Amino acid sequence: MYPTCVYKFTPHAPITMINNHHHPLRWVLKPQREGGGNNWYGDEMVAKLQAQVDLDDLILMQRILPPPQPARLVRKGVVDHGGPTLSELGVFGTFLAVDNDSTDNGGDDKQSEKASAKEGGVAPSSSASSAVVLVNEYAGHILRTKSVGVDEGGVATGYSVLSSPILV
Repeated sequence: MYPTCVYKFTPHAPITMINNHHHPLRWVLKPQREGGGNNWYGDEMVAKLQAQVDLDDLILMQRILPPPQPARLVRKGVVDHGGPTLSELGVFGTFLAVDNDSTDNGGDDKQSEKASAKEGGVAPSSSASSAVVLVNEYAGHILRTKSVGVDEGGVATGYSVLSSPILV
């Protein structure tokens, strides 16, 4: 597993950070959506950051750089590639919370807090949000594999393929 860093930035922080501390090829500028083909890398990313336009919905994320592994990629029943590839394991979660102030608990807030804490939820406190977590659990995984040198990673867009992990 390779940890990542995600930055929500102020106007000048990302370009200063990249120029002074990190190489631009180690970072990706991306929207909060899946599918591939929506990210900025390298010189395009630096230009986008320097332009300071439409950055509110983007995050700057440290790229995942796993070691290359030999593999054959199969697309539409045809072996598409034999050579070095990169794989990325994604973990899905299910999360559901409700605003405790909007639930009808008959006015018994203490009873609601006890039930929430007992079921693994977050009991609200006077200094915290009144949200109660109903579900927060693992919901599956995906392993995507792509050829070395391909920046994007979307399966549906053809940049990568689904893989099956082998536990060793």
